Amino acid sequence: MALHVPVPLPRRALLAGAGLLAALGLAAAVALSPPDGRGDAGTAARERLAQVARAQDAWRTGHETYTTRLEDLGLPSRGDLAIVRGDAEGFCAGAHDPGTGAVVFYSPAGGFSAVPCG
Repeated sequence: MALHVPVPLPRRALLAGAGLLAALGLAAAVALSPPDGRGDAGTAARERLAQVARAQDAWRTGHETYTTRLEDLGLPSRGDLAIVRGDAEGFCAGAHDPGTGAVVFYSPAGGFSAVPCG
């Protein structure tokens, strides 16, 4: 009988697998985040994304494109808010609501969503 020796996976494959598991866990957390009595899940995140949308509209008027930099919009760079994409066609931003754990995304084309835009 031959002894089975597992073949180690390359480090890159392990990191990619860990990233995929984290993304799936985040998506599951978003889908399962109920309101907690402090308002709808993601209310604070939606408010920050609405602020980004207003600032993006003003930026686009002067530059004919959207930006990916919060600093360009005069907004502080925060770990719970990011602009994922910004170009002449539109933008996608995401925010995490620390109070509820919800993650919310916004794009002009799709509005608010728990599904990542990009």
